[in-house]
Amino acid sequence: MSDKLNEKLDKIEKTKEVRSLVIKALGAYKRGNLDESAMYYEKAAKISEKLGHDDLARAYRKKSKGMKDKDKKIEKKLDEKEKQSIDMLKEADELIEKGKFGKAAEIFEEAASIAPQDRAIEYKREANELFKKEKEMQILKENVKRKTESKDQYLGTLDMVKSSVKEGKIDNAIHYIEKAIAIAKELGKDEEVEQLRSQAKELKKRQIKEKEEEKEYKKKRGYSERGEIVEVYTETLSKLKNALSAKDYQKAFDLYIEAANLALQMGEPDRAELFRTKAEELKEEVVKQQEITKLNKRRKELKDKIDKLDEKKNTDELILYYTELIGALAELGETENIKKYDKKIEKLKLISERSKLEKEAKEAADEKNFERALSLFRKAAKISVELNDETNYSDKIQELKEKSEKVTSQRNLIDKRSVAVANAKRLLEENKYEEAVEQYNIAAKNSDELGDKEIAQSYRETARRLDKDREIITEKEKFIRDAEKAIKEKNYQLASDYFNQAAKFCEKISEIEEAEKFKKKAEIILELSKIE
Repeated sequence: MSDKLNEKLDKIEKTKEVRSLVIKALGAYKRGNLDESAMYYEKAAKISEKLGHDDLARAYRKKSKGMKDKDKKIEKKLDEKEKQSIDMLKEADELIEKGKFGKAAEIFEEAASIAPQDRAIEYKREANELFKKEKEMQILKENVKRKTESKDQYLGTLDMVKSSVKEGKIDNAIHYIEKAIAIAKELGKDEEVEQLRSQAKELKKRQIKEKEEEKEYKKKRGYSERGEIVEVYTETLSKLKNALSAKDYQKAFDLYIEAANLALQMGEPDRAELFRTKAEELKEEVVKQQEITKLNKRRKELKDKIDKLDEKKNTDELILYYTELIGALAELGETENIKKYDKKIEKLKLISERSKLEKEAKEAADEKNFERALSLFRKAAKISVELNDETNYSDKIQELKEKSEKVTSQRNLIDKRSVAVANAKRLLEENKYEEAVEQYNIAAKNSDELGDKEIAQSYRETARRLDKDREIITEKEKFIRDAEKAIKEKNYQLASDYFNQAAKFCEKISEIEEAEKFKKKAEIILELSKIE
C-alpha cells in the first residue's frame, strides 16, 4: 500500500503545482504582463496533460494562446503610440526653437496622455516647465514693453529739446532737457545724464546771455518791459501756488524754472537762484510722482488683465498678476486692499490644488486605481467646501465608491478562493476526500462570482474526480476486507475473486502497481485452493 500512497501523493503534488501556476498566471495578467501569464498557462497545460486531464490542458493552452495574441495587439498599439508620440515631440521641439513654449507645453501634455506611465510623468514635468517658461516670457515682454515706452518717451523728449533749440525757444528747451535727465536716470543711462547736464548748463548760459542782450536792446530802444514782466511773474507765482496745493510737482518744477527766468529778466539774480534751488528740491518729488504715475498705470493694466481671466482656467496666471498687484499697492502705500488680494491668492491656490487633485484622480481612475482616485476626489470635494463652491464631485465619488467596493469584493473572493484551495490540498494530504471535495466546490463558486468560468470548471472537475476516486477507493477497500475474511474462512476461490475485483478498482484510479500486486495475490490464493 506504500507504493500506492507515494503515487497518490505525487499526483496531489502535480495537481498542487498546476494550481500554483494558474494563480501565478492570473497574477501576471492583473499586472499587465501577458507574456508571463501565457508562459504559466502553458506550463500548467503540460502538467495537466501528463496527469491525463486533457480537458484542463486544452483550456490552459487556449488561455495561453489568448494571452500571447492580446500581448501582440498591445505591442502593436504601443508601437503606433510610440511613433505618434515621437512625431509630437519633434513638433514640440520646433515650437521651442521658435520660442512658442505654451503651444509646445500643450503638445507635451497630449503626448503624456498616450505614453507609458514612466514617460508620461517625464512629459508632464516637461509640460509644466514649458508653461512656467511661457509665463516668464510674458512677464519679460511686459517689462521690455514698459522699458521701451520709457525709451520712446526719452527719445521724444530729446526731439522736443532739439526742436525747441532750433526754434529759439530756450526756456522750453531747458524744461525738456530737465525732463530728459530724469528719464535717463530711470533708464540707467549715466553717461547720457552727464552729457545732458552739460548741455543744460550751456543752454542756461545761452538763456542768460540772450536775456541780457534783449534787455540791452530794449534799453537802447528807450522803453522798459519791467511792467509786462512783473505781470507775467505775478501770474506765474499764482500758478505755482496752485500747483503746489494740488501736489502737481512736475508742473510746480516747470513753474519754478519759469519764475527763476522771469526774476533774472527783472534783474533779481538772488531771487532767481532761490527759485532754482526750490526747483532742485522738488526733483525728488517729481521722480516719485512719475514713479507713482507708472505704478498706477501698471495697477490699471493688471486689473484689466485680471478681469479678463477665468479663475478655473487661468489660475496660475492670476496668482502671478495678483502677486504683482500687491507689490504695486505696497509701493503706493495703499495697504487697505492688500489683505483682500491676499485672500484672492489663497482662494486661487486652493482652486489650483483642487485642479491638480482632480487631474491626478482622473489619471488614477484611468489606471483602475479606484481607491486612490476616490481619495483624491474626496480631498478635492473638501477644498470645494472651503471655497463654498458647488463643485462637490458627488456623482464621481459615488461611481468610484461603487467601483472600489467591487474591487474590494473581488479581492475578498480571491482570498476566499485561495483559502478554500489551500484547505482542499491540506485535507487531501489527510485523506479527507469528502471535505476536500466540498472546499474545491467552494473555490469553483468563488471563481464563478469572479467571472473566471474556465477556472471554476477546472475546480469542479477536480471535485468530481476526487468524489469518484473516493467511491472507487471505498469499493476497493471493501473487496480487500472481504478477501481477507474469505481467506480466514478458507474460501480461497472467493478470496481470489475479491482480490481480482480490488485490482480492477486500482486500475480505474491509475494505481497500476497496486493492481498487479492484487492480481498476483489472487493467483497465489487460487493455487493454494487447488493444493488444499
